[in-house]
Amino acid sequence: MNNLFDYATSELSQDAVICWCLNWLNEPETELYPLAVDLLKKMGEVTVESGQTLRTVQQFYKTDILICLPGKNRVILVEDKTDSSEHGEQIRRYRERLTRLSEEERRLCGIDENVEIRTVYFKTGFLYDADRLVDADITIAGEAFLQCLTPYQGKSEILDAYLIFLERKLKQQAREKDFLQEPERLNDSAIAQHTLMRMIFPETLWKQGSVLYEVYHGSSFGRPWTEMVIAEYLFPAQKDGYRIFWRMDSDQDGTYLSLRFYDPYNKKDAAEKQTHVEAYRKHRAQIEAICTYEFEPDSMWAWENVRCGHTENYYEASLLTLHLEQALKHWDTEREALIQGARTLTKQFRRKN
Repeated sequence: MNNLFDYATSELSQDAVICWCLNWLNEPETELYPLAVDLLKKMGEVTVESGQTLRTVQQFYKTDILICLPGKNRVILVEDKTDSSEHGEQIRRYRERLTRLSEEERRLCGIDENVEIRTVYFKTGFLYDADRLVDADITIAGEAFLQCLTPYQGKSEILDAYLIFLERKLKQQAREKDFLQEPERLNDSAIAQHTLMRMIFPETLWKQGSVLYEVYHGSSFGRPWTEMVIAEYLFPAQKDGYRIFWRMDSDQDGTYLSLRFYDPYNKKDAAEKQTHVEAYRKHRAQIEAICTYEFEPDSMWAWENVRCGHTENYYEASLLTLHLEQALKHWDTEREALIQGARTLTKQFRRKN
């Protein structure tokens, strides 16, 4: 099917879909009026009275969507995402800006000085740890939006096309989560990497708002990587410090899990370099001892299997590297060893944040 939404995939296109759905509230005699009511209720409107209208404004002081509800002195600020996450405290900044509108701007929005502002984080893509940190009154994920739209299938060609697109997107996310069916997905899917990382290191370790045990991701030359910090240290008598973290990435041999040391020291300062090298060597020796004496010689975590080259002069230096091909291939028998080994090593660095 030649679907418009296979091409209109930007956040602005999704903004347009949301506004299109909501604006049926202004046409109460149409079949899609109830859709607007249902979506408003998902955004926190407990009741939507007969005769209620709304106005949607896009990119109002960079706010993705501002929903103005005349007569209620209330606005709904929607931060809309497809696959990226909030950055730079967008919702907090946009909300604060709405408290400083001029009299003319308030008049155009149909509100007064004491306006109630409700915030909604709207994302159809996969929800990562960063999305759970967003300071919004309500979060609407892709599954919830699909649930809202589905009862109105067949009432609009536009809606039907978007439903097909959204269903396909959510199914693709589900496939990427199920990395055991296609382990190679770990090489090119941040969703697959996140899922495995959280399988090894459960979310219960993470205190929301803490940098420790939050799983985050990025990419390098188009290749995804996923990381989780497990410890932070300060150097004695210095303000600076370093981190220990797990990294999931891939190379020519496939997906690997690497324990790393990160210290952005001044390479031109001999004293800093010496401090950096000593800290790295200390932790490498610590890891070598654990892998040598706490794991059996035939374990995947035995030192001979995870030892990596000395990279002590790098800002980001590997302490060990474990390629996951065999563990994934024999998941039923190797899963527990993989998880417990990683957790055993992690416990050596447990620190309060």
